Formats: sequence, structure tokens, C-alpha cells
Amino acid sequence: MVVRIGRAVWATASVLFLVMYLGWQGLLHSPLREELWQLQLSEVFAVWFYLPLAPLLLGALLLRSRTALLALLAPLCIFGAQYGAQFMPNWQLAFSNLAGAPRLRVMTWNMLYASQLEDEFYPEVTKLQPDVIALQEVPYDIERKMVALLGHEYPYYQVQSVGSASGIGIWSKLPFIKTEQANSRLLGCICLRLTLDLHGRPITVMTTHVRGPQIHYGFRRGLFPRINYFSTADQDLIFGALLKQVAESQRPLILMGDFNTTERQPNFARLRQQGLTDAYEAAGWGMGFTYPNPNLRYNWRSRVPPLIRIDHILFSTEWQAVNTWTGSLPVSDHLYVVTDLVLSE
Repeated sequence: MVVRIGRAVWATASVLFLVMYLGWQGLLHSPLREELWQLQLSEVFAVWFYLPLAPLLLGALLLRSRTALLALLAPLCIFGAQYGAQFMPNWQLAFSNLAGAPRLRVMTWNMLYASQLEDEFYPEVTKLQPDVIALQEVPYDIERKMVALLGHEYPYYQVQSVGSASGIGIWSKLPFIKTEQANSRLLGCICLRLTLDLHGRPITVMTTHVRGPQIHYGFRRGLFPRINYFSTADQDLIFGALLKQVAESQRPLILMGDFNTTERQPNFARLRQQGLTDAYEAAGWGMGFTYPNPNLRYNWRSRVPPLIRIDHILFSTEWQAVNTWTGSLPVSDHLYVVTDLVLSE
């Protein structure tokens, strides 16, 4: 009797979850998405809508509830299609013959204007030994400090100031062939595009820092703020400028930076449509969240675990990702991302 009641309760809960999940997906693909900012905001945290799957699936298996298992099948398959590769071995690499192919390790990090590089950043770079480093939210005095710390290992660099301390920059062990700075006017692309020499072959490396979405907060009874408005309208224009830069870029191409956009939002899909592959999806393990950093010193965000992935490395079809991972330094609210790439074509 107890088991039968348990099965009925679990089946009901699973069916309710299925109805809510399908309703949410239906709204995201309806005209209402453009009208309701709450739906657009839900895309930022889309992966967390799958969180109930774990306990519901476990209970369904323990109770042997066929109804519950059938109800959970559709969302489970969709989760597997979207994120399953991040929990599987890199089979594509296993069956590829890449012996002797040129390899490159790249790193991207939003440094939150960090100025004390000697204690954390320098030892981390020394340990990781990336060939190319892309930085965002670069302070004014970064050039002098980077030259002093890493000038002998990274003699080639380019920094783009955007009229504030929030600049972007690339430091490289590989020599530059060509440097380009995109127009960073209001709602334009804050982009830095370089052509590097990789063993005699030119490759394009880009970094960008896309401004965050418009979010309006309000306080009503309580400690925590309430979101009153969310919009990616400005981001849509910026991504349009970024996509133009990507389309005009010579391949092989690597694009990395702080996109302030998660992997399931429409603007990230626009990058995929340009033929770019997400390095973490291709060769990472787990969810790879990069914001906020729980190890950030002296900040409320140090009490919050990473919730979303907004820092990305993408690459064109000439590359294959070997391994991708994240790491944290206590001077920034973002985790860094590192990937090892092989030039397969």
C-alpha cells in the first residue's frame, strides 16, 4: 500500500514537472518570448530548470514507476542532447589522427581590474603556460606590470582601451602578423583581432567583452533585490557587430572573452551559426560555470557558487579541442577558461 501511494505521488510529481517543462519550452518558442522579459531571463538560467530531474528520476527508479519514467523521458533526452557531451569522453579526438599537428593553449579571463598580479596571476600563468592570453576589464597600468612580470615569455601584446579602465588585451608567445581594433563606439563591438604566426601558418585570434544585459532592480521588503526588468536589446546590436567581425575574419579562427551571455541564449546560437564550436561543450567536463567566483575575496559573491557560464572560447572548423577547463583566482568575480587546441586542417 505504501509503495503504491509512493508511486502515485511520484508519478503525479513527474507529470506535473513534464507539463511545466513543456509549457516553458513552448513559451520560449512562441511570440510571447519577445513580449515577456521573464521568459528571456529564464534562458540565462535554463540549465537549472533541469535540476528536479535528478531526484525525480532517482525516485522513479527506486519506486519502479513506469508513469514517472515515461514523463521524465522527454526532458531527460533534451538535457542529454544539450549537455550530454560535457559528461562523456572526447570520442572525436580519440578517433582522430592528429600526431604532429600544431597545438595551441589559449586562456581567457575577466580580471575585474586586478592590479596585484604578482601573488596570484603570475604563478597561475607560470603553471598553465598558455600560448595566448586574452584579458577583459584590463586596468590602465596593466601593460607596465605585464611587461615586468611576463615580458620575457609574452613579448607580443596588444591592449585596446575603451575610454575607461575596462579595456581588453591579448598577450602572446607567438609573433603578430597583423593587429586590428574594432570600433568600440556605443553599442559597437569591443573587439581586438590579431593575426598570429603559428609555425608559419597565419591564424586569427579575437577577444571581446560584450556589455551585460539591461537589468533593473528594486527593493521591496527584504534583504534581497527584486528584478523588475530584463532586456538583451542592446546586446543584440552588439552581437550583430561582433558577428560581422567574425564573418570577415580569416580562418583558422579562435574567439574568446566575456560574452555576458550563456550557452543557451539566442545570441550564443548566432555564434554557432557562424560555424564556431564551443570549446567547453567539445572538450570540457561538467557544467563549466564561470560566474560568480566563490573564491573572490571580500565580496558578497564569495558566498554564491558559480551559477552560469558566460566566459567562452569558440573556434572554427580547422581546430579540434583536446581539453577545456576552468579555474579561479581570488582577485576576480569570473573564473578563467583554458583550452588546448589542435590545428587539424
